[in-house]
Amino acid sequence: MSLNATQQSYLDQVRVGALSDLTVCADLGKVEVSAYRNKNFRELLFAIDSTNSISRNDWITIFATGLVENSGWIEDDVLDTGAYAEIGHLHEVYGRGDLGIRIVMDLAERATKLPNNSMSFTRRTIRESFNGIRPMSEQQLFTVKRFFESLKYHTKEDVLLLLHIQEETKGLDNAKGFDRFFATHIRDAVIEQSDQTDSSIRSLVYSTLIASDEVTAAECLAITMLKDAGFKLSTLLLSRIDTSMDELMGVDFDIR
Repeated sequence: MSLNATQQSYLDQVRVGALSDLTVCADLGKVEVSAYRNKNFRELLFAIDSTNSISRNDWITIFATGLVENSGWIEDDVLDTGAYAEIGHLHEVYGRGDLGIRIVMDLAERATKLPNNSMSFTRRTIRESFNGIRPMSEQQLFTVKRFFESLKYHTKEDVLLLLHIQEETKGLDNAKGFDRFFATHIRDAVIEQSDQTDSSIRSLVYSTLIASDEVTAAECLAITMLKDAGFKLSTLLLSRIDTSMDELMGVDFDIR
């Protein structure tokens, strides 16, 4: 770590709640933009973000906007490959705050030329931001939605990422809208592959939903959406949801 004594003391005060988010935003909102060129100042920002104790909108401007516009990571619309190395290192040292995914997304959207590992780094950042410790926040859901909605189609890696997030946040008080977000993208991924001979994504989704030891509302909604989209689901998969109304209407489940 390269924080100086003053920065470390400031971080310690944030961690113990001695400084309010209003005070932090007021203090750091005054810094010269040249400060963002200093690696140790960027480290302080990531360290503070990892505490998830700063909830003001001002923090988005100071942290995400400030880093994208002033860090020097983007020059002539080209994203420096060193940006990912630095962000990855700081995330490993301090952990990933709510804006950890957003900064990676913002950089990728601002630059016109990206490192070859941009997509894999973004997926890894998202994946490692969910480790079962806390639920998905509104900020995280907003940013993760941005990633998935930017996809032209869902790869197997994207589906694995969705399933990982669902598993790691299972039973937690996730942001409103998570269930529909998860179910919609799971259904769309299966639909996209339905006309292809490769059924690996469909098999992955079905086997994961069947093997789930605690069926969540998100998983139930995903199965329901697949059923309503006309996919022929197995008896075992259908048993995970209530199909009584379908049966009352005379729907014949031609299962396979």
